[in-house]
Amino acid sequence: MLFKMKIALFFWILVNATAAFSENQLLREFPSHGEARGVFLMVHGLNTRPETMFDLADWLSVSGYDVFNMALSGHRDGADMRDVTAAIWQDEMRAGFATAFARANEQHVPLYFLGYSLGALEGLAVIQRAGLPIHKMILFAPALEIKTRSHLVELFKHFTNLLIPSLCPRYYCVSTHTPVAAYNALFETQKMLMTGDWQPLDMPAIIFTDPHDELVNLAKTRAMITKKKLDRWQMFTVESQAPYHHMIVDQSSLGAAQWQQVTATMSDFLKK
Repeated sequence: MLFKMKIALFFWILVNATAAFSENQLLREFPSHGEARGVFLMVHGLNTRPETMFDLADWLSVSGYDVFNMALSGHRDGADMRDVTAAIWQDEMRAGFATAFARANEQHVPLYFLGYSLGALEGLAVIQRAGLPIHKMILFAPALEIKTRSHLVELFKHFTNLLIPSLCPRYYCVSTHTPVAAYNALFETQKMLMTGDWQPLDMPAIIFTDPHDELVNLAKTRAMITKKKLDRWQMFTVESQAPYHHMIVDQSSLGAAQWQQVTATMSDFLKK
């Protein structure tokens, strides 16, 4: 009965995902090599090119998973991030989950979620509110607890078109600047997540973070996991080889040795 209710919920989500975008713009598929063991929905970070996630998508597809890699509004070719809102990103996330769930249901395999930074935050918010049947999660530098200096952007929240210089290396970023509107959307989603019920998020999850991350507060993230009693969430530390420590999602930013360690950790986690 519960499973049938969740199927009905996903059809409702699909029908009510009203953002103006085509599926081809929203998602890029990486089919599994051979029979699929599961389906992943994968989401990038704030002002981060969706292509940054391709190394992870390729690794998962070779490992036997169908992968849907998302491109949120403001992160596609020619897109303007000054028009984004939390509602738009949440609507797109629901559409992405509905597509991934339909594939998993069709193939009778589990549904997984992988999110980086903003993408992790947006995905968790949808999972929390809808109680989605996610089997396991992999999170990279999730934007759950943000360092105080990053919250200073909130002082300019009414100046939505104001552009804030990005610390992200140019080859990883959509733009050299991030508009305040995008930060507003991130902070709104963060507040929504923090004040919600965390029981739907109590599932197996692994989290990779860099202790020197410029955005994520690692100590507060650990404390939050303890406070919310998320006993099945495991944290692992890595050290970015990029000039920007928040960037830890590809072979270039991690280096060959750490990339092997991260993929081995994910492989062990997914096999359990």
